[in-house]
Amino acid sequence: MTTSDASIFVGREAELQNLLQFAREALAGKSGVAFVTGKAGSGKTALIEELCRRLCAEDERMVVAVGRCKRGSVSYFPFRALLEDLLAPSSLWTNRASALRDPICEVVRDVIREVGVEVVRIFFPSGAAKILDQEVQPDFSGMTLSKDVEQVQLFGWYTQIIKAISQRFPLILLLEDLDLADVSSLHLLLHLGREMKP
Repeated sequence: MTTSDASIFVGREAELQNLLQFAREALAGKSGVAFVTGKAGSGKTALIEELCRRLCAEDERMVVAVGRCKRGSVSYFPFRALLEDLLAPSSLWTNRASALRDPICEVVRDVIREVGVEVVRIFFPSGAAKILDQEVQPDFSGMTLSKDVEQVQLFGWYTQIIKAISQRFPLILLLEDLDLADVSSLHLLLHLGREMKP
């Protein structure tokens, strides 16, 4: 169990140590994907929150972004949420001081401007210019790519963004309620798992 006010965590220490070892190896360059499974109410979220709390205590530059899956949501919903979490200063991991939080968000914006503006335009077409402080957007109306090519391109852009951010900051991406994820999100997760290698 955990309580956010007192930061008390009881039980699941073996599981927590396994996850800490996995995370430390990943942060040392051995990227990977870990799944935490269990029945509803068994403490999965509390376990992950404690994991992130300890990792953030070890490295104040740690960036944690959360994407929650919802039944019947639009395609790539949790990955849209991850980008929003990385772009919104108020939602980076638990009360991070603005002196650190704001530079992290600016780095994320710089990365997206450099390698993946198209992803934000696809995911947030009405808010992309505001998010990235841009007034002019290129016209993609003449593009006639097949859905397969569009997906490959989208996966490539998203992967570049995540790789570039992870080269600047230690990065943890959390996807909650993955059993509710849409097929497109599962395909993107599989792609990231294959591509996020040193």
